[in-house]
Amino acid sequence: MQPAPPALPVPPEWDVRRDLVVLVGRGHEVEASAWIAGGQERLIVLLPEAAEPFALSAPGVVVNARVDLLQAILNFQGDPPQHVTLRTSDDDWVTPSRVQELGERIQECVHSKRLNLHTICVNGPETLDRSLANVVHVARHPSIAALDNAFERKPCVIVSPGPSLSKNLHLLEQLKGHALLVTGTHALASFRTAGVAPDIVLAADPGDLDPHYDGHDLSEVGAMAVSVSARGNNFERGARHTFSFSGSPGSDDWIFEPLGEDARLPTGGSVACSAFSLAVRMGCAPILFVGQDLAFEGGRYYAKENLDGDARVELEEDGRFFLRKPEATAKDARVQHHDADDPKRFTQSRDTVELPGYYGGTVPSSESFRAFLFWFEANIEALNGLREVWNCTEGGARISGAEPKPLATAIEELASAPADRRLVPGEFDSALDRITHGFDVSARAEVLDRFLVSLAEQLQTCRALAARAKAALPKATRNQGALAKFEALEAELSKAIKPLRPINLVAQREIIDALEEGRRTTTLEANLAAAGKLIRIVERAAVRVQRPLEGALQSGD
Repeated sequence: MQPAPPALPVPPEWDVRRDLVVLVGRGHEVEASAWIAGGQERLIVLLPEAAEPFALSAPGVVVNARVDLLQAILNFQGDPPQHVTLRTSDDDWVTPSRVQELGERIQECVHSKRLNLHTICVNGPETLDRSLANVVHVARHPSIAALDNAFERKPCVIVSPGPSLSKNLHLLEQLKGHALLVTGTHALASFRTAGVAPDIVLAADPGDLDPHYDGHDLSEVGAMAVSVSARGNNFERGARHTFSFSGSPGSDDWIFEPLGEDARLPTGGSVACSAFSLAVRMGCAPILFVGQDLAFEGGRYYAKENLDGDARVELEEDGRFFLRKPEATAKDARVQHHDADDPKRFTQSRDTVELPGYYGGTVPSSESFRAFLFWFEANIEALNGLREVWNCTEGGARISGAEPKPLATAIEELASAPADRRLVPGEFDSALDRITHGFDVSARAEVLDRFLVSLAEQLQTCRALAARAKAALPKATRNQGALAKFEALEAELSKAIKPLRPINLVAQREIIDALEEGRRTTTLEANLAAAGKLIRIVERAAVRVQRPLEGALQSGD
């Protein structure tokens, strides 16, 4: 590990490859170059939006917007930073409040990056299996790319199952046909109580969603949008139209690459985040939040009319909380219990946090809700005021950038909007009919089939290269010629692996650790040992990918 430049103090445990330097404000040209000269690999310069970016050698990045800074952090490959240093210039734009807020946002972003990586490492193999199994559905249905700007400047209401939904559930009927009603599967019970069918239902969760659909007739739902890494039965729920999307960008979006489609719905971990991304892609405005509490005031986690509406938040003596359900629900065989000894306890204990409240003060919440809040605020800011966002939840946490507005008031304003800013009954369904008219399933299936065949061939190439490299490894310490032969094979294998994102999905943690081990070696023997470890990981991963790939090829026959 190379030390950072002596003139730029950092903690003794600073790692120039992993840790992050953020330079805020104008006037950092010399310092930025010094950091890079000292071996710093993760460095971002944040300038005011009006400032002219300056040239900076790789791997430094210069950005003019906070959201671009946060995205750059999320794009880092490998482990997230363990330490972050935030350095400021004398620029008048660099105010104490801006620096404090920026520091908080960066820490939240690093935390989100850590959670995302953990999710990929834990769920990557299952994500791969489901994505490949769902190729047949990707062929049969258009992706959400077909919906881009389809409802430009039309209102969209994102309905979530938070406790405050109860007070506004009766108003959904007034919105039907005049605004797009978008929701996740968890809130379907509330829609049934309201006697209203949502326009779009998103199925993003990889888990078993059958209990969410229980007793619901989806034939009145205009469209289902289903993540390609969700269970395949979500594609066949009887909605009038079905669209696929990438619910785990970075993990399953590669499925759409041969089709030339960007089907990603960026998400902060909640289906409501995916719904917001879809509303933005469709061009909707204003975008309204309803039932998006992100908090559990009064001990409720969900609206009482909703699935799990009887769950209650219980605080423990140390201030942490968990969810408890009544006896009747606890006996439901469809529900997975967290604690066999206490079947009414449905979650692990989690830390309680305080968030700014919708009506002022603070409200009790969770770390996951806080992460969702951070995501919403960053993405609302990225809109640069070009779309109106209204928070009509009337409770829970305050969402910065979303104008608080009673839902009844919002309905009145929507009714008086110019004709081209309103949705009329039937417009949504007729638009979907136009979008899906002429959709060619056979041509789409042929493209995906060629892609799968090519993927299988690339995997075989990787396995052959890995076998040759493994055979050449024992001789690499004997002479320069043998070493050069091994290094050439290693480089060829590395090049062959790069486009094979499924390899990373099934062995991401192992690959990261092996690469890090290789970087830290100081002798040839140790470096070759680390290289051999990585080759064996790749070999096993290729075998692991082969099984679901063969299943996908057979399903397309």
